[in-house]
Parts: sequence; C-alpha cells; structure tokens
Amino acid sequence: MTYRFADLEGIIFGIRTPLEDKVRIFNIIATKYKEHGRGSFEFSQAAYSGHSGKIEIRRLDLLRVNGS
Repeated sequence: MTYRFADLEGIIFGIRTPLEDKVRIFNIIATKYKEHGRGSFEFSQAAYSGHSGKIEIRRLDLLRVNGS
C-alpha cells in the first residue's frame, strides 16, 4: 500500500516480520523522517501474550526516530 508519509504516526510490525525487513523499513523511515522534518515516529511490534492469550502491541523503544 502507498501512504503519504505525513499521515503516518508509526508502524506496527507483524508477529512474523523478519528482522531484516524491520531494519530495511527503519532505514527507509529514518531517511524520510529527515527529508520531511518530522516530529516523532513510533515503531511497535505485535506479539502473542501467553498470559492473556491475545495478540498485544508493544512499543519498540530501541527503534525510535525523533528530533533529539
């Protein structure tokens, strides 16, 4: 799918998204972030919780693009 970068607040990676794809996507977003002078952009990961039996969304704090 195609989106306007200005319309995106973040990306949620699916449970089976390979690490190589995450790194590639992060690099694309980091480049676009600089080009567009954006504020923060968040990355999250979908993960199965054995405790709740549900899929949960967890923020990936190590993958953060921001102005600082």
